[in-house]
Formats: sequence, C-alpha cells, structure tokens
Amino acid sequence: MRTGDRPGIMESMAKEPDLSIIIAKHKRLLIAVVAFLLLWWAAAKVLTLYADYLWFDSLTYGSVFTTELWAKVVLGVCAFLITALWLAGHVVLATQLSPTHGFQIKGLPWVLSGQKIRRVLHLAAVVFGVVVGFGFAQGAAAHWYEVLQFLDRAPFGWSDPVLGHDAQVYVFVLPILGQLKAYVIAMAVFGAIGAAATYFISGAIGWQYARITRAATTHLAALVALVLLAVALGYWLDRYDLLLSSRGTVFGAGYVDVHVRLPVFAFMAGASVVAAVVVLAAGIRMKPKAAGVAVMLLIAIHVIAVWSYPTFQQRFDVVPNELERETPYLEHNIQATRFAFGLSDVDVREFPAGGSLTPEAVQAERGTVDNVRLWDWRALKPTYQEIQGLRTYYVFNHADIDRYHVGGQYRQVSLAVRELDQGRLQEKSRTWVNLHLLYTHGYGLCMSPVNAVTGSGMPELWMRDIPPKATVPLDVPNTAVYFGESTQSYAFVQTGQEEFDYPLKDENAYTRYKGKDGVAVGSWVRRLLFAYYFGDWNILLTDSFTPETRVLWARQIRERVRRLAGRFLELDDDAYPVISDGRLVWIIDAYTRADHFPYAQRAPFHAASTSYIRNAVKIAVDAYDGSVTFYVADPKDAVVQVARRIFPDLFRDLSEMPESLRAHLRYPIDLLDIQAGQYLTYHMTDPRVFYNREDLWQRPSEQYGGQTLSVKAYYIIMTLPGETEPEYLLMLPFTPRGKDNMVGWMAGRCDGEQYGKLLVYQFPKDRLVLGPRQIEANIDKNDAISQQITLWGQKGSRVIRGNLLVIPIRDAVLYVEPLYLDSEQTRFPELKRVIVASKDRVAMRETLDEALAAVFGAAPTPGKPTTPPRDTVAPSAQGKRAHELFEKAQQQLRQGDWAAYGKTMQELGRLLQDMAGELSEK
Repeated sequence: MRTGDRPGIMESMAKEPDLSIIIAKHKRLLIAVVAFLLLWWAAAKVLTLYADYLWFDSLTYGSVFTTELWAKVVLGVCAFLITALWLAGHVVLATQLSPTHGFQIKGLPWVLSGQKIRRVLHLAAVVFGVVVGFGFAQGAAAHWYEVLQFLDRAPFGWSDPVLGHDAQVYVFVLPILGQLKAYVIAMAVFGAIGAAATYFISGAIGWQYARITRAATTHLAALVALVLLAVALGYWLDRYDLLLSSRGTVFGAGYVDVHVRLPVFAFMAGASVVAAVVVLAAGIRMKPKAAGVAVMLLIAIHVIAVWSYPTFQQRFDVVPNELERETPYLEHNIQATRFAFGLSDVDVREFPAGGSLTPEAVQAERGTVDNVRLWDWRALKPTYQEIQGLRTYYVFNHADIDRYHVGGQYRQVSLAVRELDQGRLQEKSRTWVNLHLLYTHGYGLCMSPVNAVTGSGMPELWMRDIPPKATVPLDVPNTAVYFGESTQSYAFVQTGQEEFDYPLKDENAYTRYKGKDGVAVGSWVRRLLFAYYFGDWNILLTDSFTPETRVLWARQIRERVRRLAGRFLELDDDAYPVISDGRLVWIIDAYTRADHFPYAQRAPFHAASTSYIRNAVKIAVDAYDGSVTFYVADPKDAVVQVARRIFPDLFRDLSEMPESLRAHLRYPIDLLDIQAGQYLTYHMTDPRVFYNREDLWQRPSEQYGGQTLSVKAYYIIMTLPGETEPEYLLMLPFTPRGKDNMVGWMAGRCDGEQYGKLLVYQFPKDRLVLGPRQIEANIDKNDAISQQITLWGQKGSRVIRGNLLVIPIRDAVLYVEPLYLDSEQTRFPELKRVIVASKDRVAMRETLDEALAAVFGAAPTPGKPTTPPRDTVAPSAQGKRAHELFEKAQQQLRQGDWAAYGKTMQELGRLLQDMAGELSEK
C-alpha cells in the first residue's frame, strides 16, 4: 500500500527496518559472491575456448575458430547492450514520469520513501536489463551463422514464380527478418512489463482506485503500438511464407494462397499499422477504450479475412474445380522440387529390355560380369571380423565398396579398416596408461574383390594380416589408424612410453607417432590446461610426458569434421577408406541443405527433413596424421558459396584434390536415396498426370536374412547401353506403386568427367520386366533350390539370401543373388552358392560362371573365376593339413558337434588363406 493511502504510515516508517539499510549491510558480501561466480564462469569459458583454439590451429584452421568466436561476441554484445539499455531505459523513464509516493507491502516490515523508491527502481532497472539482456545475448550468439549467411548471401539462380524473388530471399533473408520480428515483439513486451511494474510501485497506476497517469498511459500505449508494428511486419512476411506452405494440394502457394491470402496479408499489414496509430493516439488522449476497440477490431478482421474467407473460397470455388485452379501451381511445385533436389538435369533414356542374353553376349560383357558383387557388405563384415580380427580388441566397422585398377583390369573391391576398440580390452587392462599412452591406434586393413571366393567359401583376400600382406600392387607403407570411425579417446604421443603398434607371434611391435597432428603439452601450464579440459588430473601426475609430448583428440573422424564444419555441413552416414599415394585416407561426403526453398516438396533426410540438398563438399581425413581437407565439389551451389565467403581458408577447389583421391570419388548413397525418393513422384512432369498420381513408382523389395526389405542402392561396375567401357555406378531399380514388375532404374555416375550425373533408364510400358520380388518368387518355386535351402536349414545352419542384384546388360536384364551359409555357433557367413536368373530361367551353382552357363545353355569362356581352379596345387604339407582339417570337419558335422565344426572351419579357412597368399606371391 502507498504511504499516501493510509494516515500515520509515515510516523511508523522510522520504527520499521529500512530495506536500503539491510542491502547496505550485505552489499560487499553480495558483490564479492557475484564477482567470484562471474570470474569462475569466465575463467572456465576462457580455458575451454583456448584449448579449442589450439586444436583448430593445429589443423591450420585457426581462422575458422576466430571467425565463429568474433561473430558470437559481436552479436552477443550488441544484443546485450541493446536489450539492457532498452529495458533499463524504460524502467528509468517510468520512474522519472511517476509521482514520488512512499510504498509499503502489507505484512512486511520494509517501508520505502519516494526517494528510496527511485534508487531501488534504478537498481532494479540495471538488474532487469542485465539479466534479460544476458539471456537475449546468448540467443543472438546462437544465430551467428544465420547472420553471416545473411550478410554474405549468394543467389541460387532460381526465382519464385509468384513474387519473383531469387530463392536466396527465402533461405538467407526471411529467417533473419523473422527473428527480428520476434525480437521486437519480445522487447516491447518486456519493456511494457518493466514499465508497468515501475508505474505500479511508484503510484502512477493505482490498482485499488483504478487510476493511471497520462504519462503512464502514453508510455504503455507506445509499447503496444510497437507490438502492432511488429505484427504488421509479420503479416508482410507471411506473404513470403505462403510459398513455403504445406496446406494445399502440394507444397507451396496454391490458388487460394495467391488470389486470396496474398492480398489479405498485405491488407492486414496495413490494418495493423493503422491500429498502431490509433492505439498511440488513444494513449495520448487517455482513451483506453478506443485502443481496446482498435485491437479487437483487428482481431475480428483477422478471423474473417485470414481464416474464414480463404476457407470459404477453397471449399466453394477451388474444390469443385481443383485441377483447373491448381494446375499452374502444380507446375511450380514440380519445377522447384526437381531443381532443389538436383533432378532438373536427369538424363532420361529408354531401355528396350526385350532382348535375350546369349553366352556370347555374356562373354562380351566380361567387364560387367567379372565385377558382379557376390559379397554383400552385410555378410562380409562379420566374415572379415572372424578371419581377420586377429585380436579381441580389433574391430571392422564397415566393409566398404570401392574400385581400383589392378593388373590392367578395373576391379570392384571391398575394403575394411582394422581399428582398435579400447572397450574390448580386458577390464584389468583398461588402465590410464594403456588407454591414453599405449593402445593409441588400430592397424592394417582387409581388401578382397567382390566376386572372388576361396574353395571354403571365404573371400579371397588381396590385403590381409598384421603386418599387412598384399597380393596386388597396392602399396601402403604405414597402415596405423590414429583417426577412424571407432577412435573415441584422446591420446598422448611422443611420450616416454612407446606405443603399441601391432601384435606379433611371441611379442608386440612398438612405435612412436611421427605425424604432424597434435597440440603440445610440454609445459606445466599446458598440462594444467588439459587436465581441466579433459577433466583428467592424471595429466598433472604422470611422469611419462616429455617436452615433445602432444595430445590428439577428436579422433573420431565424423566428430572431427563436425567440430570444424558441423554448423553448415551435413555428413554422409558412411565414410569410406581409400588407398592414395601410399596413405590410408578417409573420404566423407558432405551436404549443404536448406529448409526454406520456395515451392520445393520437403523430403526426409537423416533425423530431419529438407527442401534443398547438394553434395557440395568432399572431405579427406588422413587416417594417420588426422589432417582434414575440404574440397568444393559443386561450386554452383549457393549455400557452399556463402560458406566459402565466410571461411575462405577452409575450402579448396576440387581440381586441387590429388588424382589418386579423385579416382575414388563416388556418388553417395545418401544423396541418391533422397533423390530417388523424390523422383518416385516427380518423374511425372505433366501436372495432370501428377495431380491424378497416375504413374507413381516405388522402391522394390527383396528378401535378406529371412526379412523383406526395401532394395538399397548398390555400387556396380558395368557398361552402360551405348557406351564402350565399363564404369563405376550407383544404381537403384524402380517398380510401379503397388506392383512388382520393374519400370526402370536410376544410376549415379562416379567416374571421370561423368561424375555426378544422374541417369534414368525407363522400360517400355507395354513390356513386362520382372522385378526383384517376382524373381524371388521364381527362385522359391524352383524345387531344386528350395529343397537345398530347406536341407541346409535343417542341419542347424542359417541360410542367408544376399542382395538381389539387378544388372542391365545390353538390352536385357540379368539377376544375381548370392547365397550364404551361417552356422548358429560361429555366426560368420560363407558364400555357398550363386543364383542367376534371366526372365523365367533360374539356376543355382557353386560359381557365377557355372550358374551363367546353366541359365544360358553353354559355358562362356571364363574370365577370372569366382572360385580358384580345382587343379591348383598348394605346398604338399599345407595341402595334407587342409585335407585333414576338412575330414575332421566333416566328421564333426555328421556328429552334430557344431561348435567344434565351426572352430575347425575357421582354422581351415585361415590355412587356405595362407596357401592362396603364397600362390599369389609366386
């Protein structure tokens, strides 16, 4: 209650405790506590930022860190100052415009005179401004990259067909204007709250007697008018948001949006400005009812004009004439979506698919046939782990697909890197020294051709073992893997402790890191810094560090790249290793994307969705020294152009990539997946056909491991129709929606000047081309195959039907499906049979060539056999031992001792690998 409202209150003030006295007594303590907390927080931030800067600088990307830091600081400071001064200014202004009555809160002993109220309110203004300003500063700093994009924006080269603006307005400008509108509204609301509270405490607003001063009315009315002006800006921006709408027949503005909502939003923007003027004038003239009428009238107009009228127009005009009304906007959606997902330049060709393959035709396409992928990566990974894991702590994360020129032939291979998983060490071995100084890296790799199989059903390894042995001329002098897909922990190198390199028979090999990565730890100041940074005080206590000691961290390659560019690049799910100039290098595909591309239909991508995407960047990460290089693969992409302007030191042209790496670039599966998903609908470019959904496609399905799965895109080396040389492709077949026959297939080209181009081959609509499900059904109906699969299953083995490959050859289609046998005890598949189908003919044999001969009636002249010739003779001692192991395994199989059978087969497999390696070396 105010002092002027109750007689005698001033007399009691002398007897009541004074709030200002209480604050004064504890002022120093309060300041000391606040200062300590702020210093602690600031010191922690500075130490973390300094360590992060050292990491960026060690990779020569210190400018990337400082650009981000300065952008955050400038935005944060500006937002803080504007917010704090704005809010404090309104509280101070309200204090100056208020009467100087005293104030007492009933039930509390504190009584404030008018002068003390002003001091308290001034202090409250500072606190209010600082606290709220700090919150807004953090929010502004979080949008640092969007602001830099706005400042350095670049055109996409595609303009919206309604308002005529380049897509950059929607991607780079509108998000900033939307944030600005929200900020203005928030400032007006917080300012009104602070001013109203001040007026109430000071007596300018009397809740008990419903009184309010003219100054308070004018001040608060001005803030309400500011809100209405921000609302007007929002209505104007809503005109652009119509092109991002999902309410119509398709994504983007429809007939009602363009002919009704577009002018309505312009009208509402003007009405909001008028309402703001009325509210301000009503405040000055002390007519709050007029202000209320203006606001209520604006709300009523919104309900009628924005909600009711468009709904009426849609129901009674558009719905009965939808195709006619929406046809132009369907065209806009089709064109925008095809541009946004890189489908505008798809090369569509006809594939006759009416021919029949002959033995001579198959022989003429040996470049394709010799690279048929019999080893499905899902089956190969556990097999690699079993026969080449060698130690419990080694792990193969993926079996990746690539291609190399070997012996004058273009060969498709599987490649897997042997990484060290510290989680697989024995529990007692997980000491601090072992985890951070000794077991620092993985070692070696496996490589095998995708079509080659040993006599025991194992992959024929071209690279294997530790130390690595190679049977092909691919030299990798150093296969230590300090940076990989499983490498999570930080490691200290060049310490007094030698690092474990790889295991030998009776002892271990040790090494010292000679790479260029790492941050120096030598001084005690640095040791203290990293002890705090990693939360690991052993860094201070260890005696193993030397003046040359360095620390490696962020060694998981995706995390490493995300720290550098995760704010503006989306990474592919699958990094793959490449042998380049004697080094092991990881390649990661990176994408630029946008969420506000006008008229483009959104598509799911990873854990979110997007309306625009490009594979704009290829990233190379050295597995030994951790160096990261960003190459711009699509310089026409506006998003990467902007990123390059912001971080000029980060990117290089693709022409600067070594040729040994460029030869292994591939069309990424993630990109083809999202493009194919859109193309299933957006291959229809006629708006009438599109509207009626007359020709929808879908991904086919197949059987794998007893499950029905959608066919995944797969890499293949084949000769395209009309071409003379085989090339590396990523392909995916299509079937009509709700049917199983094939209608075409999409291919992403990977080689040379053709890299990045999309092809679609369409089958004639008057001709039946069997799809994967129909071929699977033909296989199931084959008595001989079904009986054999059933027999294997009854013996305790699990039959795995691999990826059914659809392989176009000339004017026909060949289907190949590998068959694996997996023991329930050992759980690593062996390639047992190959199934080949063409039209209604199906055959299953031990090798691909035998199956081809069975289907086409004559054996083609063999290329490279999928199984080594039967008359190959190994050294006599090893051959005798192999025969003994085989007989032993057969006896265990007859006895049903599956555990022993699995172990014996593992030993036999390793022996055969050694024999194959020795023969190849000869």
